Amino acid sequence: MKKIFALLLAGIMIMSLVACGGGKTTTSSTTTSKTSTTTSTTSTTSTTKTAEKVIGVPGVLYFINLKDGEKPAFKGIRIDGNQHPSDLNGWDYSTEKVCFIFNMEEWMEFYIDPNDGGDFKVFFVNHADDQAVYDKMSYATLEEKAVASADLPRPDDPEWYWGSTYIFHEDNDPGYYDAIFTKGSKLIARMVIVIYPESYLEDFAQCEKLMEEEIAKFKS
Repeated sequence: MKKIFALLLAGIMIMSLVACGGGKTTTSSTTTSKTSTTTSTTSTTSTTKTAEKVIGVPGVLYFINLKDGEKPAFKGIRIDGNQHPSDLNGWDYSTEKVCFIFNMEEWMEFYIDPNDGGDFKVFFVNHADDQAVYDKMSYATLEEKAVASADLPRPDDPEWYWGSTYIFHEDNDPGYYDAIFTKGSKLIARMVIVIYPESYLEDFAQCEKLMEEEIAKFKS
């Protein structure tokens, strides 16, 4: 009788050990599966990239599709508003510091220091958040999008402006615009300008202060 009881007890213990071993294998399999899923998710996230926009700081002249070793069309430009001309306040030809704030319907006069001959023109279009659009934009598309434009022929008097234009208030709102310069049918340069409501700017000191604020916003 004791032998039979001992045999039964041994059988029960063996079955318990087998059951415990099976439970450990299931847990390990589940843990491995979760780890694999987490690794896969992390890998997918890390390889996802967001395309960066090309911005334009107001008052800076950017040349479009300029090749290595190629001279830009302009050594510098100056834009004078007829209500607050920048040249009377010490501003000269530049590609890094060009006056860019004007009142709505204020005439903008363009002075150019060129590297070569004319056939220049300037178009104003609504501001593009991604300035890279101008790298591939056609001349025909630019003409369609333009809200204002001006021919820029070389003047007989070197001290005179090359051309002038303004943003008309009935069809447009104050805000950001892009000035796109062309030579023939080629887009050659771009610059962000800011148009304020009519008669908002009272003097050039106010204009300079607002320009500093606008530049800080774009660089922050």
